[in-house]
Amino acid sequence: MFSPVNYSFQSQAHTSGNFPENLAWYFSDALSADTPTNGRAARYQAPSIRLVAWIPHGDDDLIPELWTYTLSPEENCQCLNLRERMYGLRLDFQMFALLGGRHLFFARDSEDCTTYTTCVEVVFD
Repeated sequence: MFSPVNYSFQSQAHTSGNFPENLAWYFSDALSADTPTNGRAARYQAPSIRLVAWIPHGDDDLIPELWTYTLSPEENCQCLNLRERMYGLRLDFQMFALLGGRHLFFARDSEDCTTYTTCVEVVFD
């Protein structure tokens, strides 16, 4: 593994956590560190991405789930366990976008609908 901090190769690192399995399709976006608005220096945050993957649910459904994958030095992958809540909305989720820190899912009312009819924002406190 290459370390951009000291420009050297290191031994393979172990990343803790549960990685997604049985993916139908996925999206990933880099997460930006929060910038303080009061002029203070930003605290260091390890680089990370949000991975959104459609995974099997039940016999023949696919439902989106979210993971946060944090790079060195933390090396962690955390599932956010949103699949049951997303499934409970009974929408046909087709697309995901991460815009300015906002997590947006776009859905259709049914498989017969050819345009997105619903946007669901997932808010993190």
